Amino acid sequence: MIKECLVKKKPINVKCVQFTKDLTDHELRTWSNRKAFITQLDRDDEPCVMINTLEGTMKAQYGDWIMMGNYEDVYPIRQDIFDATYDFVRD
Repeated sequence: MIKECLVKKKPINVKCVQFTKDLTDHELRTWSNRKAFITQLDRDDEPCVMINTLEGTMKAQYGDWIMMGNYEDVYPIRQDIFDATYDFVRD
């Protein structure tokens, strides 16, 4: 017999940086423990961030947010999803 429950996801704070033209590859590699790096896939393309995640390699573009979870997992979030999902907190 199934016993259905209603639960609420606990709010947790996560670290993040936004991928902008000011972010350097060295800064991102250091911050992400070498799980993310800036590259240019084709000569005519803008630079992008490649992130090694548990689900495989993911790509972030300018304006996207790079998130670091509690277990130091790193993943990208598009700006519109970030705005709808996250609030800034004070240190």
